Amino acid sequence: MDAIFSQIDVAIFASPLPFPLPNGLQTNIGKGLVVGTISDNTRYVLVAKYDTGPFRFFGGYEHIRFANPKTPLSPGDSITGGFVLRTVVNNSFTTDRVLQIFWTGPTYEARP
Repeated sequence: MDAIFSQIDVAIFASPLPFPLPNGLQTNIGKGLVVGTISDNTRYVLVAKYDTGPFRFFGGYEHIRFANPKTPLSPGDSITGGFVLRTVVNNSFTTDRVLQIFWTGPTYEARP
């Protein structure tokens, strides 16, 4: 059995702008302009494996809590990869969003 915990502050979900900018606005944009949704994420994962003879059983649970960032970003900030934020959404999670994932599965070893 394993347990994993992580806290990611200022996580950025970036997507390209859906339209090109006029020529006069395309200076100092690094590798390109993106729209960014910013959040602080807390995540924990519990996973387990059980072996019995040729059978192996796996299972897991993942819990992710998305919250508004404590340190908001602004348009014009550079992000990883050399991109620049054109539009920033810092308030997508007025109430925290929780994502829960459960999974399980078996395997059978037909030959040693």
